[in-house]
Amino acid sequence: GNDSTAAALTAVLYHLAADAARQERVRDEVNTALATTDAARAAELSPAHTPYLCAFIKEALRLKPPFPTLVARFAHTPVAPDGFALANGAVHVAPGVAISVDARRVNTDAAVWGDDAADFRPE
Repeated sequence: GNDSTAAALTAVLYHLAADAARQERVRDEVNTALATTDAARAAELSPAHTPYLCAFIKEALRLKPPFPTLVARFAHTPVAPDGFALANGAVHVAPGVAISVDARRVNTDAAVWGDDAADFRPE
């Protein structure tokens, strides 16, 4: 629990500290949302109130996920996972083989995210 929360907050704070213009944009958006929202409901701000902040957080977590390698699962029987296909058309996993996902690699794959996949771009 707290390690993943700390890692997520660290990623967001790092990107806020690294770019003064984006930091100001986030601050302005939050201040505007708070100024136009009942003070008693300020804790209930939704993504509709702060779309740039939400995009900023998602982009920070895309590039620096709290769990860079997702927990491995082990195949107990031979499987061809639904929805998975490689260039040759199939994936076969032998029993006992660990299956895991490298979130950082997936989240910066240029084939999915474009040539600037490694760049921080919450816009």
